[in-house]
Amino acid sequence: MKKASSLIVVLATACAGSLIAAEPVTARADWPLWDSKESVTDYAKRAGIKETQMELDLGSGVSMKLTLIPAGKFVMGAMIERREGAAYWQIPHREVTISKPYYMGVFEVTQQQFEQIMGSDAKRDRRYDEANARDKEKPRWLKGKTYPEGLLTWNEAAEFCEKLSAKTDMKVWLPTEAQWEYACRAGSTTRFYWGQEPAEVHKYENFTRIFQGETLKTAKDTGGFRTTAPVGSFKPNNFGLYDMLGNVPEWCHDWFTHDYVGAPTLDPAGPGISPPGTHAGMCRVWRGKAFSDVWDWSHIINRPQHAGHPFCGFRVVVSMKSTVEPVQKNDKNPPMLPSVRDPARAHEDPKFRVPPGCRAAAGTKAETYTKSGWAQAIVHEATGMEMVYIPAGNFLMGSSTTELGRSRFGHLVEVPHRVTLTRGFYMGKYEVTQAQWEKVMGYNPSLFEKTGQEAPVDTVSWDECQTFGKKAGGGLRLPTEAEWEYACRAGTEEPYAGDLDEMGWYLGNSKGTTHAVGKKKPNAWGLYDMHGNVWEWCQDFHDKYPAEAVTDPAGPTKKDESQAILRGGSWADYANYCRSATRGCYLPRFDGKQNRWRDDAQAARGWFNAQFQRPDFGCRFVITAISTP
Repeated sequence: MKKASSLIVVLATACAGSLIAAEPVTARADWPLWDSKESVTDYAKRAGIKETQMELDLGSGVSMKLTLIPAGKFVMGAMIERREGAAYWQIPHREVTISKPYYMGVFEVTQQQFEQIMGSDAKRDRRYDEANARDKEKPRWLKGKTYPEGLLTWNEAAEFCEKLSAKTDMKVWLPTEAQWEYACRAGSTTRFYWGQEPAEVHKYENFTRIFQGETLKTAKDTGGFRTTAPVGSFKPNNFGLYDMLGNVPEWCHDWFTHDYVGAPTLDPAGPGISPPGTHAGMCRVWRGKAFSDVWDWSHIINRPQHAGHPFCGFRVVVSMKSTVEPVQKNDKNPPMLPSVRDPARAHEDPKFRVPPGCRAAAGTKAETYTKSGWAQAIVHEATGMEMVYIPAGNFLMGSSTTELGRSRFGHLVEVPHRVTLTRGFYMGKYEVTQAQWEKVMGYNPSLFEKTGQEAPVDTVSWDECQTFGKKAGGGLRLPTEAEWEYACRAGTEEPYAGDLDEMGWYLGNSKGTTHAVGKKKPNAWGLYDMHGNVWEWCQDFHDKYPAEAVTDPAGPTKKDESQAILRGGSWADYANYCRSATRGCYLPRFDGKQNRWRDDAQAARGWFNAQFQRPDFGCRFVITAISTP
């Protein structure tokens, strides 16, 4: 049951101060876009949205005001080139579409609001003491109910959002960087959201001009405080948002990227994690500036980043309530088979085709894609391995030159090319587990043995996988690289087969370990952990992709000192290494050490211990569906 007392909404047509209980309008797939000339109230009427203001009840008489931000388009980034003064992380500018309206906090989250949800914390109190230690007589980071909470890590801000979501039964989160800049600009195209003149800043934002002795009474004349200011002390922008460019910096949802090259233009949310080379790849974006910063013209487009030290505040966004998420359709290069996203109902047949050494899984039906009579799901008898049917078909292998995180290394470039697979096959529903490996091989090589028997086997070589397949029998083999990517994509052409955080264990959520298989969401074909957890060996050896279309590619065979292909990324990798198209390669044999696969990237990632060993090589197997039943 929803907590009716958690939400209060102000109706656009109601009198000022009149509050009634209500819910946001249900989301739709085709929101109209704001034309930047009409009022938000007029847009709301055109879009069928009754509520332009929202007030969340945090309990104990504490509430939080939010305002409607309409869907629309804007130019994101610096309108000037780097040679004219723009920083590399602010360019190139591009037109971005925010396709869904949302509600955004009118003010930065205050200390009273934060404490109401998170409780009191001596650690946060000490931060204020430490921040004010240099000037105890005139402290700059002030405490009080109406002052912003401004000394937080990103994780603390995110935890607040999660707890508030649970309390209100609403989707509450940090704004994406695009949502933040769009809301800050509020339809403006000038250098500042109020116009061109920096001299007007003192009317709208709290910042320090190194004036001494400023008070709340004199602040609007002198240009700001020497301290944080109570939220809403200055004028709002055209959307009614206060303190967007001053007071305290504000955390955004996104991880930091080097620049906007190749960045998406539709509802961009940033990468799953910062690519390597950007401050050890552990940086979240924050926007705006602190009261103590020197003012400059770049506030709207400024993109600082940090690994998570406590010096930022934040404001929240609330999504439109959605009961059904629309399915994204991709009409480019349609597959030659019926869509797997909405397969026809399977016909029931008591007799299924299954490969030798396998049995039909309990309750399975015939595969629905080509009506070949093969069972949709099988169990490999010798290992207990569950496998699902993958139909023949064609797909675009590799990635576009604009895909964020795409490999730029010459020997691993993901050249896009059309691939046709003429034979259906079964693929392991899960990565091979430690229990399955030990059952066949008689030993468990995993360095993460304590994670449990249902965790994927790790620290295995390509050569060991060949031995495993022969011992287990039943036609088990490693997938070709083309089969692996085809099965991973499951009809998609985006960087991931879905939401990475929901589908895979990677550096951003793994907490430094593997996890039991099948705990995340599967792709459209019912395969789990295709993104992350452990890298998966493929049958092929490394080679460059062709530019032309190919049929049933198998890649080169093993040669001395050649490297076998790995796919999927792991618990220890950045998000861009877990994309559907990402290619890895490594020597196929043991290196003779008990703890092998030392992390070659440890220096770049900084925080890894110098002696840390990275056990992230695992496997899953396939069986070609060509045997006579």
